[in-house]
Amino acid sequence: MALATRVIHAQSTSNAVYAELERIQDNRTALHSIIAPPWVSAPNMRGTSSILYSCLLTLFACIYTALHLNVPPRGAGATYVLLKKCLWGFAALITPELVLFYTSGQFFEAKNLAKYLRNEEKRQQLERQQVTNQQPISDKATVETTPVNPSIAATTTTTPIPVGDSTDKSEFEIKYGFFVSMGGLEIIGLAECSENPGGRGTVSAEGVATLARRNIDAVKISRSSIDDRSKADILQKGLVLLQITWMALQCIARKAYGLPITLLELHTMVHVVCAFSMYTFWLEKPLDVKSAEILDGSKFGDVALDERHFHQRGTNLPGLKLSWVLAGDIIRVSEGLSAVLTAGLSNPILITSTIFLPLVYGSVHLSAWDFEFPTPIEGLLWKISGIVIATTFPAWIVLGAVRAGTDACVRTLYKYTETSLALLGRALMYAVALCRIYIVVEAFVSLPAVPIGVYWTPAWIQMIPHV
Repeated sequence: MALATRVIHAQSTSNAVYAELERIQDNRTALHSIIAPPWVSAPNMRGTSSILYSCLLTLFACIYTALHLNVPPRGAGATYVLLKKCLWGFAALITPELVLFYTSGQFFEAKNLAKYLRNEEKRQQLERQQVTNQQPISDKATVETTPVNPSIAATTTTTPIPVGDSTDKSEFEIKYGFFVSMGGLEIIGLAECSENPGGRGTVSAEGVATLARRNIDAVKISRSSIDDRSKADILQKGLVLLQITWMALQCIARKAYGLPITLLELHTMVHVVCAFSMYTFWLEKPLDVKSAEILDGSKFGDVALDERHFHQRGTNLPGLKLSWVLAGDIIRVSEGLSAVLTAGLSNPILITSTIFLPLVYGSVHLSAWDFEFPTPIEGLLWKISGIVIATTFPAWIVLGAVRAGTDACVRTLYKYTETSLALLGRALMYAVALCRIYIVVEAFVSLPAVPIGVYWTPAWIQMIPHV
């Protein structure tokens, strides 16, 4: 009888199995005695809770776990780090392309710094060899530890060392550049000034370049030392990438099958794309570094550093000013965007990225133009929000071009309309903020009113590991 039961159920469909379970759910004897088929596929359905949970988890993976924050200032506790990460998480939820803009900027800064330091290292090695070749043998040991004199390279006739002949791998890789860019180097023993009270401060990329010109060896940090400070977890990154890959594949498959998706899934897909890009840019950036490496200022002679050579952040954290310190990173990103407005069209790459990223963000949400919203007013507000987000940054670029215009008539016109343009720019900023908040809120509140096709899903999608 058991064998017959097994054969009958082996020929049954998954739907028949679930129908049988529904019929005998209160019969414990049947639940233990009836044999199921060798393989039972998952039902081709999903629930509201599964959509909500998968999107929330993917958003968390794309926002919170993908963030690689900078080194906290001295004296910062766990509360500061948590609040700062929450602040950046909120910024990434509302303006993911702004965080991506910051991420790409830090990548290029780290890359350029590493390249500059490698070239500077080769230059100083060449100078040392040239000095050594000009000194008596008894003085060689002394010369190798003597600070480099840049004028020597111009007076020597020694054959230059070809690039790449060095057998030692340089310490100045992009990971080192990230470590500097994220505030990982702190210098002590400098002459005290307003930019580094107490004779110490966190050195910026420009500051490290200045110090390296005086003594390249004194700014070296081994890769292993940086890795020891990093909390990078390959397994964690792998799980995050698996989850966001599943979300992307699911949305693509639903589109291919002609199935509808929810606004929440559409919004989540924007963050999936941004998360992939962030991981690409921050692949070599150390994660959750808690303390900086200390440099000895006495090794650089009487080098003079100013505010450009230090990270603009406080070294102490008075409780009343904590919110201002936390907002500092966002302010610096805003300053970078302000540079776009004042630069006119002098930086095509910067201009293009500033226009392109918000345009994509707004356009993706506008792809839901024909979506059945719970109410007509919600649909109208969604469309208005998408248009405002997609077009505001180009409008700001136009304002920046007007401001940087060289034509006398334009400058005269701008002089009389500066206040109006400033008010218009501020109004656009508030409008964009409200539109972005509405997009996020509507993505969630629209979930109870969706087409029935949202709940049907291809069975093979459910077989892919995900949470």
